Amino acid sequence: MNDILISSLGDELYAAVKDCRVVDPLTSRHPDLMIDDAYRIQQRVNARRIEAGERVIGKKIGVTSQVVMDMLGVHQPDFGMLTDAMLYEQGDAIPAAALIHPKAEGEIAFVLKRDLQGPGVTAADVLAATGGVMACFEIVDSRIRDWKIRIEDTVADNASCGAGGHDRGHCAHPGQGVKSGGRDLMCLSGFLDRLNASVAAVAMWPRSADATFRFLSHVAAMVRRRSRRR
Repeated sequence: MNDILISSLGDELYAAVKDCRVVDPLTSRHPDLMIDDAYRIQQRVNARRIEAGERVIGKKIGVTSQVVMDMLGVHQPDFGMLTDAMLYEQGDAIPAAALIHPKAEGEIAFVLKRDLQGPGVTAADVLAATGGVMACFEIVDSRIRDWKIRIEDTVADNASCGAGGHDRGHCAHPGQGVKSGGRDLMCLSGFLDRLNASVAAVAMWPRSADATFRFLSHVAAMVRRRSRRR
């Protein structure tokens, strides 16, 4: 897919974000859309966000459960960027008018104490760089009409990022499980249970570290491919 079309689709999705409206699925209009093209579209959307004054504060990793992978017919997570405009603290009101068809999910957030940079990052590296882990809300939202998404649609749409909320009072720090095999991370299970989230997800928390190092490996591979094109 050429750069002009990439920029055009990215600008279309950015306008949909700002105007809180939907667009028809990209994959229905461009059946040849590939996953790498979708990430390039996402980069355009996020570049527009940054130009408008937003600041990247983290990364979103989605499609980490086997159920969702099977639903979308993929075998890897997808990745997006979180900005300060998406973050809400405990007690903040999230304006419904800013969302299209949101879905709230209980999630696990890794708070890093130092940067990670690939390639060659392992799950163990991720855990060593983790300053704390907390339960959080993710509110996924899609600019794609009626959630008629394939993996390429959700990737282009910044991994369906909508908003997120967290409570630092529920953060588990090193010495509370991160370095001791994760046993004390079960202290988050009651909180996630109140969110109707799967407590089993907490017991399976190393998969989140695995998804994080896969994200970094993916980014490194994208950089290498773009360098070769130049």
